[in-house]
Amino acid sequence: MKNNFAQIYSEFSIRLNNGTQNTNIESKKLSSKYQKISQIAEAEILNGNFSNRHIKSWSQQDDLGVPIQLRRLVNIDEYFFENLLRLLRDFLPHNFLKKEFKKHALQDDLNVLSHLGFISILKHNPLLGTPFTRDIYFSKKLSFNSRYLRYVYLVGQIEKFKLLSPDKKQTHVDIGNYYGGLQTLLYKKFPHTSFVSIELPHQLFRSYLYHKKMFPDATQIVGVKEFEYYQNQREEFGCFIYLLPEDYDFIHNYRKIDLLTNFLSFGEMSRYNFDNYMKSPSTLNSKKYYFVNRFISSPSLDKTYDADITVNDYFIEETKLLNFDIFPIHHYMITKRKFLNSNWYRNVASPQFELIQIR
Repeated sequence: MKNNFAQIYSEFSIRLNNGTQNTNIESKKLSSKYQKISQIAEAEILNGNFSNRHIKSWSQQDDLGVPIQLRRLVNIDEYFFENLLRLLRDFLPHNFLKKEFKKHALQDDLNVLSHLGFISILKHNPLLGTPFTRDIYFSKKLSFNSRYLRYVYLVGQIEKFKLLSPDKKQTHVDIGNYYGGLQTLLYKKFPHTSFVSIELPHQLFRSYLYHKKMFPDATQIVGVKEFEYYQNQREEFGCFIYLLPEDYDFIHNYRKIDLLTNFLSFGEMSRYNFDNYMKSPSTLNSKKYYFVNRFISSPSLDKTYDADITVNDYFIEETKLLNFDIFPIHHYMITKRKFLNSNWYRNVASPQFELIQIR
């Protein structure tokens, strides 16, 4: 199976790159964070260290973690021994605060969804039963984790502000979608929408595998050549499309984007890549925009990323401001991290905003 995943990834990469297997990370001018993640990901997959278990949680990224409950261990699955070890670690004295802070942060996010009337989305889409999920938390007959609560909130906002229509054939482009969890929730509500994922190869591969498992009958279009073929033969909607960042400009040749989204990754990019996205004709010709990011990517006293991007960079000319507020999900989360040589539990370096703009 290990070698099989390496082979599947190689074939997927060839489709992405239109007949070649060019995954040269250096040529993509990534920030140091994404360059490191990409290099490690490529090595893990091609060296045979990738499996279904690593689609959502692997050495560099996960679902942001949850306290392990005994209930999670009732059913012996592929994550049983890993979660059992994590449960035992939670009982160690120095992990007590970490566990309690995680528990309260989950409850705060859950309360936000309940207050805004989005809890029904979670009730109809329980995390329990979705594939490849290591981190599941149970509360009030609900199952979720930290990242999943974020996705539920975003779906609620997209519905509330009518950013997509359930009856129309539309195109949603998400830049930086990790394993594609948000798209699975949106696909159920907006079945006639084409969901375009713009990501690095190893992340698109995760989305591809996850979407195939969730919706085995859905059309999956990989790379510009396949996208162009479908556009010329028949304008496919209600499907998943996977494109590399360097192919983003190509979209506007065929489609006007109904909704463009980016959640958190813009603020972690290099200025070069960020500007390429924001100045692209695909962006400038989009109809609606929904961004969530940090007010300041790298505060002067608490530098986080090698980026100089601030909230001022996200406003699009000739658009109407529909919503601008503090992003409430994870807002009350406290993590243990270093600040001015002191390591302790504290909030993030920069709070996050959410911004919705329409033409």
